Amino acid sequence: MELVTIVQIVFVAAAVVTVLALIGAVLDRLRRRVLIGIAFLIAIAAAGAWAAYGLKTDTEIAVAAVGITISFAAALAAIRLRDLLRASRRTDEQLARAQGRLNSLIAQEAEERSAELERTLVRARADSASLLTEQERRIAEERRAAVAERTRTAGDELGEALTAAQQQVEARLAAWGDDLERAQRGVADQRGPRRRSARPARPSSRATHRSGDEHFMN
Repeated sequence: MELVTIVQIVFVAAAVVTVLALIGAVLDRLRRRVLIGIAFLIAIAAAGAWAAYGLKTDTEIAVAAVGITISFAAALAAIRLRDLLRASRRTDEQLARAQGRLNSLIAQEAEERSAELERTLVRARADSASLLTEQERRIAEERRAAVAERTRTAGDELGEALTAAQQQVEARLAAWGDDLERAQRGVADQRGPRRRSARPARPSSRATHRSGDEHFMN
C-alpha cells in the first residue's frame, strides 16, 4: 500500500471521527476527556501526514495532511463547543432556578400581600361596622333628643294653650257671673216696685175685713 493511500485513509478516518466528535459535543453525549483524546489522536495523525509529506513531496499527501490538520482544528472546536454549550445549559439552568426562586418569592409575596390585604379588609369592615354602629347610635340619640325637644315644645305649647283656654274660660265664667249678677240685680230691682205697690192694698183688705167683722158684730 502506497504512502499516499495510507495518508488519505487517515484523512478520511480523521474527518469521520471529527464529525462524530462535533455531533457528540452538540448533543453533549461525549465527555470532555474523550474529545481531548480524539483531538490528540488527530493531531498525531496530522503530524504523521506532514512527516509523510516531508518524506515524499506529493500534492495528494499535502491535501490529506491539510485535511487532517483541519480535522484537528475541528476537534479542538468540538471541545470548545461542548464547553460553551454546557456553560449555556448551566446558565439556562441557573436562570431557570433563579426564575423558579423569583416565581416562588413572587408567589410568597403575593400570598403575604393577599393575607395583609385580607387583614386590612377585615379591619376596615370592623372599623366600618363600628363607625356605622356609632353613627346609628348618634342618629338614634339625635332622634331621641329631637323627639324629646318636640315633646317638650308640644308640652309647652299645650300648657300655654291650656293656660290660655283656662284664662278664657275663667274670663267667660267671670263675665257670665257678672251678667248673672246684673240680671239678678235687674230682677230684684223690678220686683221691688211691684212689692211696694202691692203693700197698701193689703191694709185696705184688712180694713174691709175688720169693717165686715164690725158690721157683723153690730
